[in-house]
Amino acid sequence: MKLTLDLICFGIQKHGGITNYWVNLIDFFEKKNFDIEVILPKNSHQKLENFKNLRVLKENIPASISRYLPIRQSNQTITHSSYYRKPLFKSNILITTLYDFAYEYSEKGLKKFVHSSQKNSALRNSDAIICISESTKNILMKTTDIKEEKVYVTQLGVDNKNFYNEKDLEFEKKFKNTVLFVGSRSTYKRFDLAVNALSYESDLRLGIVGPAMNRSEINFLNEVIPERWDYLGFVDYENLRKLYSSAFAFIFPSDHEGFGLPILEAMACGCPVIAAMRTSFLEIGKSSILYAEKQEPYKYFLEIDSLKTSNEKREILKNNGILRSKIFTWNKTFEKTSEIYSKFI
Repeated sequence: MKLTLDLICFGIQKHGGITNYWVNLIDFFEKKNFDIEVILPKNSHQKLENFKNLRVLKENIPASISRYLPIRQSNQTITHSSYYRKPLFKSNILITTLYDFAYEYSEKGLKKFVHSSQKNSALRNSDAIICISESTKNILMKTTDIKEEKVYVTQLGVDNKNFYNEKDLEFEKKFKNTVLFVGSRSTYKRFDLAVNALSYESDLRLGIVGPAMNRSEINFLNEVIPERWDYLGFVDYENLRKLYSSAFAFIFPSDHEGFGLPILEAMACGCPVIAAMRTSFLEIGKSSILYAEKQEPYKYFLEIDSLKTSNEKREILKNNGILRSKIFTWNKTFEKTSEIYSKFI
């Protein structure tokens, strides 16, 4: 199968779910001996040095500009866009992955207009649209007149080589009373809810994994939960696995997500999850995680507190989360993706 992967996302995002998705996609298709070429942006955050059979076409314009320019023309059968670009001349099949509507939800003004215009144009010109959750598909169907027959769902997976329950006495001793917050803290991620929820507690700490803290965030933490928070920085898979496996709970109060991969990773490690009752979270967690009834700090506190008062509940959530996470595999994700490609050959 002749395939071009437009990896403009590697010039936009350093870490996160989108990056994980595409790195795993390349790995899968290389092992399947697909005829693959990739379009790599200038100053890509991913170098792809571990992949030996890729033909790499490098762009010369910074991703901050090229993200808005057409995809380089290709002689391959299918072009799969990672972030809403389309070819100048549509000479082959175009497939676009749709992650979420977070930008539309959280941004305003010109930035929102530019992003939405580019996204809508790419989606309308695509022969197939791959949504990463039923939730994302449902929003697409409700907000556009795009025909459902060209829309497919391929839920994301968890890497069980990196995420599984691992006992580590040193980590358990240090983090057994820690509620973890992992990832970006941008507005719609609702970091404020996690911090304020712990203000009702007295003996639990907040462990923060992700980008460097700014002065405003530090002041906020010191005001609301003084001396009960730890900034843990970016951590590798090994240490993140140990953190999830050892922590009291994982909190994910985001207002909007296309999928919510950290929920799945925490579940795979046996970490009880408390999430918003929104978008894709019910689809992922079902009854294996806890949900805050409303986007209010006290509602999150009630779920946290329920884990403190019942060790049996924590064990049930831990075991159910591990079992539930096994349903979501990258192999299943990419086998379905391959089936979609096959429809156009």
